[in-house]
Amino acid sequence: MKKFRCLFMTLIFSHALHAAVLKGRVMTEGSIHEGIAVNLNNGQFMEVCKSDGSFQFNELPLGRYLLSISALGFEPYKDSIEVIEAMYQLPPIMLKPRLLRMKEVVITTTLGETERAESPVPIEIYKIAALQKNPGSCLFDLASMINGLRPQITCNVCQAGDIRINGMDGPYSLVLLDGMPIVSGLSGVYGMSGIPAGLLERLEVVKGPASTLYGSEAMAGIINVITKKPGNTFRAGIDHFSTSWQEHQSDLWLQTPLGKNHAVAAGLSHYGYDHPIDHNQDGFMDLALQKRISVFNSWRFAFREGKYLRMAVRFFNERRDGGEMEWTPAFLQSDSIYGESIRIKRWEVLASQQLPVKENIQWQLAVNRHQQNSTYGLIPFNAIQTVVFGQIFWNRQIGSKHSLLGGTGLRYNDYNDDTPATNNNNYTMVSRRVIPGIFLQDEWKLIRRMKLLSGYRADFDLVHGWVHSPRLAWQWKHSDVHEWRAGYGAGYRVVNLFAEDHAALSGSREVVVLENLKPERSWNVYSEYRMEKQKENYGIIINTQVFYTHFNNRITGDFDTDPQKIFYRNLNGFAYTAGASGNLSLQMKQGWSLSAGVTFNEVILATGSVGGSWKMQQQIYAPRWSGVWDLSYTFKEASRIDITSNWYGPMRLPVQQNDYRPEFSPFVHLINLKLSHSVNKHIDLWAGVKNLLNITGRDPLMRPHDPFDKRIDDPVDNPNGYTFDMAYNYAPMQGIRFYIGVSLKS
Repeated sequence: MKKFRCLFMTLIFSHALHAAVLKGRVMTEGSIHEGIAVNLNNGQFMEVCKSDGSFQFNELPLGRYLLSISALGFEPYKDSIEVIEAMYQLPPIMLKPRLLRMKEVVITTTLGETERAESPVPIEIYKIAALQKNPGSCLFDLASMINGLRPQITCNVCQAGDIRINGMDGPYSLVLLDGMPIVSGLSGVYGMSGIPAGLLERLEVVKGPASTLYGSEAMAGIINVITKKPGNTFRAGIDHFSTSWQEHQSDLWLQTPLGKNHAVAAGLSHYGYDHPIDHNQDGFMDLALQKRISVFNSWRFAFREGKYLRMAVRFFNERRDGGEMEWTPAFLQSDSIYGESIRIKRWEVLASQQLPVKENIQWQLAVNRHQQNSTYGLIPFNAIQTVVFGQIFWNRQIGSKHSLLGGTGLRYNDYNDDTPATNNNNYTMVSRRVIPGIFLQDEWKLIRRMKLLSGYRADFDLVHGWVHSPRLAWQWKHSDVHEWRAGYGAGYRVVNLFAEDHAALSGSREVVVLENLKPERSWNVYSEYRMEKQKENYGIIINTQVFYTHFNNRITGDFDTDPQKIFYRNLNGFAYTAGASGNLSLQMKQGWSLSAGVTFNEVILATGSVGGSWKMQQQIYAPRWSGVWDLSYTFKEASRIDITSNWYGPMRLPVQQNDYRPEFSPFVHLINLKLSHSVNKHIDLWAGVKNLLNITGRDPLMRPHDPFDKRIDDPVDNPNGYTFDMAYNYAPMQGIRFYIGVSLKS
């Protein structure tokens, strides 16, 4: 026994002499890079970086090892090290960013995180930092830098607008916040301005119907807004920029851990413009006076086995006033000075949780309430909308080839305003909707590099009955460089009858539904080719796509047949958008980068079939050709110059009978310039010019001298019978302007 004890102590002592502790830290451009794996000898030993970027191997046998580290968006790191001491400290390891970030995580197609390259459905990912090459205060501004997306102002007085995907109307685009529908109906008019850029991390864009997972409104495509997530280290920052038009945008944010596994993030965003300008001298403000405040707070609670609970709350308040230069709130609802006043209060609650069970089951909940009090000239419009979206889904791998996703969801919409559409007996008929649904999706690995995704959703609406939405997507990765995708998808939209025409619903009109309304539907087919190549001195991505989307059952209101009534019916006709797009991204190791995109898009509305002959007309605000490009150069690793541009060809505009203004707009090319410099890792400065060519639209208002149509019947003043109109918009109302900004971060 005594010999055994001696042998045991000898072995322990020998192990201590031949074992070591290896320490190190992983960093990226001076900042800590969290949560990545550090491997020795191709996985023989592995540790994960802590919240401060450090890692440590304990009881490591002395000897030589191959150290390897890999992280998304960075060049792989490999080094041969020899551990010869009991306490061995490595120097800080700095990861170099890849020229192109090949592996990007998305959530739009599976409701959970997956690599973009592994998704059979084509998804475009845009980092907010890239979109901020032309700084913007909100989502509406940033979308102008995305090929195929175009923010469109539809009112030149209050700057109401929407974001259009491949030329289709804004209400056909579904906007998600962290994967949950949050902007719809009433909030779609001004809601894009209410999502501040300072809270955003990236945008995921799907062009084409996607109702299989998200139900109503995903007819033309999806814009998934991904917000900043709480991290495991304390960080804080403030961004501010001001323009020569005296616009001021400030974003304050912070994140901090709450114990070992929990974290919280908060943000405050403010935009202010209170300096009326009338450069075109039509007597009206070129830009509505605005003040927006948004407060955002999110929490992350981590549990065992990687399960988590996330919650977020956002409050939004906006004041917007536009009209004649002399207008003040004292002229509200008077007929002497024309003005439009909008007051918005909105709150949102988001929550999602992976249930603490063996199966991969998750629930999501989104609740928002949008209150709008407004006046358009003499017409008051006050409305409240509450939307609740909830779903629970289950994801499971079946064998090695099938990944199933199934679940059930419910959407509740409650809307009320002070127009005849929702007064009296009309309220419950058109304003309160409960839409339950079920969905199932299977991602099938046919062969090693080929996948087939099939999905189906069925929703039930009390007015429309059952609505079916199938989906089919195919992907073939020919190699790590070349891949093809093709697919088919369906979308639908349950329309609240009043939502599109609230300005026309003034007066005591009776709402008449002439038929059993069918939901608006869309079908899309597409084919995509993508090439990604990473070389030592450059990285390049080329993406091309052809598409066709067919729309029918459009629900329209007839306000002309009877001045006492509003008739609603499905349009006898259809619409379609057909075209092709291409994107190029090139990054050089010398510091140059170039990206460009172009879209050809034919958007046609067919109406009034007589004897099989349709009246074909190009849809308004839908240019056939459009594109974006940006050129950047980084020098001395701290300074950069960005030249950005978006352009679009002639598009049909809303004109009046015998209008003296052209029905089709001219070619528009907008160019912006930005200079930025990093003083250190805590301070960034930038300055630049927006709308460098000083392009603005002509004649944005019809008869601005008679906004209340008091002299509409005057044969001398108005021989053509024009009415006051503010929808003729094809270019910015703001001309050239300069800006300067600063970013401070911990």
